[in-house]
Amino acid sequence: MKHLFSIILLSLFSLGMAQRKNFEKIPFELTPGNNIKVKAVLNYKDSLFLTFDTGAIDFYLTKDAIKKYLNPKGVKLTMADISDENFRIGNMEWNHQQIYPVEIAAQETEGMFGWNMFGGKVLEINYDENLMTVHAMLPKKSRNYEKFGMEVLKEHFLINLEIAQDDQKIRTKFLFDTGFQKGLVLDNNLLARLKFPTDQLQVLKTTVLHNSNNEEIPLNTVNVKELWIGKYKIQNVSAELNTQKKPAGYETNYIGSEILKRFNIIIDFKNQMVYMKPNRKYKSAFNI
Repeated sequence: MKHLFSIILLSLFSLGMAQRKNFEKIPFELTPGNNIKVKAVLNYKDSLFLTFDTGAIDFYLTKDAIKKYLNPKGVKLTMADISDENFRIGNMEWNHQQIYPVEIAAQETEGMFGWNMFGGKVLEINYDENLMTVHAMLPKKSRNYEKFGMEVLKEHFLINLEIAQDDQKIRTKFLFDTGFQKGLVLDNNLLARLKFPTDQLQVLKTTVLHNSNNEEIPLNTVNVKELWIGKYKIQNVSAELNTQKKPAGYETNYIGSEILKRFNIIIDFKNQMVYMKPNRKYKSAFNI
């Protein structure tokens, strides 16, 4: 009987260990520029910081970082020369990775990595605890989470949200982009076809943004009366009104980290669903 009891305890312990291995935790820092900054190790020896960017796929390093870590002698490289690299983040490891060079990276980082690194898994982003948790299966969650279907288009994923101005309210797609530091980008042409009154939006300021290739994107910052994320309403949201280039290669709006940081988020890449609920940053002031 004592031997049987020991076997049962050992089995329960083994089951518990197996269950604990069904997730991995990755701590992060939310920078002043709203970037999710994580520590990574390149090729088992070089520590650096990367941004987690859901608007991208794969691994990117700045040209300066590539020279620093992979090409200190400054010889001419081809893409094949940086196509078999190893990255480790927390206890997770990705081998034989192609690196894509970019001109600039987000604040305090030397590159970024995209959402496909968690393909087939469930990613939980807890901005209250500055913690990303990678689950094998959808974890238990409270009823406060709002649920959104995910549309995967090219290398991006999008969800449908609602915006309202005076008496007009529309439902439209937003590219889910933790790598975009601001709140919203509105596609003027897309919204015009939906008869949303972009010409009536109050202009707060005009700025020039730069993408990862250092290309200029001139934008007007406007005020949107309401953004609805399921049942949750955010009022007087600052948004960039894009009337020119299509950064994604097609017409879409963007939702960025100035909004996303106000929610704890679960992204189910297995079943293509997104869950969001307000966190402690929900009512914090907007940076424009």
